[in-house]
Amino acid sequence: PVMHARMSIALACMVAALPVAALAQAPTTYVAKAGATDLFEQTSSKLVLRTTKDAKVRSFATMMMSDHAKSTEMVKAAATKAGIKAAPPQLTPDQRVKIASLTKAMGTATVAVQLVREGRLDLDRPIYRYLRGWPSKGNHGRITARHLLAHTSGLPAGADLWPGSGTRAERNAAISRMKVRTRPGTRREYSDLGMIMLGALLEDITGSRLDDLLHVRVFGPLAMSDTRYNPLS
Repeated sequence: PVMHARMSIALACMVAALPVAALAQAPTTYVAKAGATDLFEQTSSKLVLRTTKDAKVRSFATMMMSDHAKSTEMVKAAATKAGIKAAPPQLTPDQRVKIASLTKAMGTATVAVQLVREGRLDLDRPIYRYLRGWPSKGNHGRITARHLLAHTSGLPAGADLWPGSGTRAERNAAISRMKVRTRPGTRREYSDLGMIMLGALLEDITGSRLDDLLHVRVFGPLAMSDTRYNPLS
């Protein structure tokens, strides 16, 4: 989705606490996503430190802030070595910006929590019980929505699914055929593919597309009329 620049920081603060329950139950092994330097991680980490005394969650938030600082310095050093003088982008209040992976927390995770509260989604039930076409055998059959939310499903971090990959259903089917690299629940690795499948699961439960779900359940109630999926038309 895209949204006005003035909304991005405020909304990040609002949704920062959503994944905390899942993080608190996750194993200690963590594979950091390279270049994870976005403002959301910093804002959410600071908010978590202010609002929880849970040692595991505080440790995770502190690590995220430390990784961000290290990554930022690495980027600056590489730019200096290459002779690049990076100027910060000049944003205006009415300029639309891509929010990319913020959609995972502000949208997909929010709708998942709503469905849990409504009794329509059990975080610990295997996803093949909800998701049409998902394998029920082996490690695939062990994956739950909680694993997808906590990035502990064992699915790969990402894959080049778009060039010549056909329909959304065909891309989802391609993910379902990929190898689950670790037993679900035993290792954390940030996975775009896991969140894609969580979105597909929410669509199967509700019978609505993810962009429509976010508009009706999140953006609309919050009067976020300038936040929407591309294409804007």
